Amino acid sequence: MNAYLIFLTAFLIVSVTVDSKPHEADGSCRIVMCHMVYNPVCAQRKGSEEQRTFGNQCSLDRTNCFADPPFEFVKQGEC
Repeated sequence: MNAYLIFLTAFLIVSVTVDSKPHEADGSCRIVMCHMVYNPVCAQRKGSEEQRTFGNQCSLDRTNCFADPPFEFVKQGEC
């Protein structure tokens, strides 16, 4: 039973982390885990002056799955 749970847990982790693209062709998003490599990007909320630094492009993309309005990439590096 323990071996089965370990296998199932490992399988779920791998299937979630394999895909690094949060957007599907139809525009929907999947819940993804982003890598923890700090490669900051600056983004601005569409239609606003609010700027935010994200840890990497994946973090920006994941946030945009749920952000309304979304953030738009401004530059590589911190804001």
